Amino acid sequence: MAADAGLIKSASQAYKNNEVDYKLGENIQYGLGKISEGISKAGDIKRAQKEKDDLKREKQAAAGKLAIDKFEQNVSLASGAAKTKKQQEVILGQAKLWRDSSKGYFNTMNTFGVDTPEYAEAQDGLLKIRTSMQNTVSSFNDLNALMEERATLELSGNYSRANDDDTLQKTNGFLEETYNSKIDENGFYVIESGVDVDGNPMYVNTDKYNSSLARVKDPSIGTSFKSITDQLFKDGDKGLAFDDTNLQQNFNLYREELSKPGTQSTDQLLTMLSDSIIPGVDLREGNEGIIAGLQSKNDEERLKAKQEAVDYLFGTKENPKSLLYNTAKTVYEGRKDLYDTKQEEAAKKAAAKAAASGGKSKETEAAYKDRKSYEGIKALGNRVVENTLEGTSSSYYSRLKALEQKGSIGKPDENNPHYKEMKNLENDLRKVIGGVQGENLVLSYDVFGNGKYEISNTSAGEGSYTLEQLFSQDDTNPSNLLWAFNRN
Repeated sequence: MAADAGLIKSASQAYKNNEVDYKLGENIQYGLGKISEGISKAGDIKRAQKEKDDLKREKQAAAGKLAIDKFEQNVSLASGAAKTKKQQEVILGQAKLWRDSSKGYFNTMNTFGVDTPEYAEAQDGLLKIRTSMQNTVSSFNDLNALMEERATLELSGNYSRANDDDTLQKTNGFLEETYNSKIDENGFYVIESGVDVDGNPMYVNTDKYNSSLARVKDPSIGTSFKSITDQLFKDGDKGLAFDDTNLQQNFNLYREELSKPGTQSTDQLLTMLSDSIIPGVDLREGNEGIIAGLQSKNDEERLKAKQEAVDYLFGTKENPKSLLYNTAKTVYEGRKDLYDTKQEEAAKKAAAKAAASGGKSKETEAAYKDRKSYEGIKALGNRVVENTLEGTSSSYYSRLKALEQKGSIGKPDENNPHYKEMKNLENDLRKVIGGVQGENLVLSYDVFGNGKYEISNTSAGEGSYTLEQLFSQDDTNPSNLLWAFNRN
């Protein structure tokens, strides 16, 4: 503490004038007391600061120990994610690297204060190691889930026949973990997939590696095609006209979806060509080039093969008569031929019966009208309109079905395609039913009800019908329109 200026001046003046100042001693004593008091306070401040610094270092040391304990817990967690001997060997070496790196960071954090750049840099280093551990755990979890999935596929024999021996051997090696692997700088578990132009090993993650293993059967195309042929099977059994329009609409959707890039559509096409999805049909022979192209690692070659496979199976818009088109039509025609044969046999029996009665017709007027309406409805159900420009054919059934699927239905409106097509059908039904029966038939559509077609204002055939019931050639089902005019 600085000496009192007034006191010094007073003492100096006293010596100068040789005057005795009896209060000088008192003033000196007072000044020395002030100085002593200041020194004592400074010591107190230093001691308090030291205690504060010691407490801070103690807390920092405690926090450091807690961080080290937490670090070891994370190492144990990452090690626990390794489920196989190979994984455990890899994580053992990686854990040593993590511990070696962390020691330097922990020493820095214990040496420097929390508000220093050195402390912040060490903290960032430890955070990166922790992120690396989390990535390792995630990688091992994905790897082990994939190994379990592949083991199940191996047992089920659900791999495609398109896989060659090298691919199957590589897949077995994956399950046996005979490959080279490591943990990369970010903590991800990666597997060696080959070498670069300089002969250095290249590594990929488990998802990428999995894409190079044996392909799994994907019968989606066959399943969808079966639903189409099942419907054509039923149509043939009922004597309905071949629904070419609906078939082409379905094929157009397949052409668009399957031509797009992506492994899913590639697997579907490979399965269709390689695994005899259509019973009794082996498509491998003659398509070896397409099958090889679908498995090419070259993107251009793979896309080219994919388009060739789509054209072969589904045809093109310009030439739709493809393998699957012809197969579907064969299914339909087989059932339709059986139906026609039954109808011919029934007609022969009726003719023989008439001949046995001496050739005399006992047909009443009502029976005659029903017979003519019956014949007219059958002819209308089988009527097909050919479109020579597009190379397609369609019937009332297929056109109305297509409009229903598009949602082109609604209240009576001359601009509504569905309503216009229905009015055309109404005119033809009047000719084959209304005209013969002497009634003014009305055909309407129950827009807000159950979506059925209503026939009214006729003495026979009145009621509600689905589109299928309206055109079905099965005269034994009371739900069908044709049944109303069956006299057998």
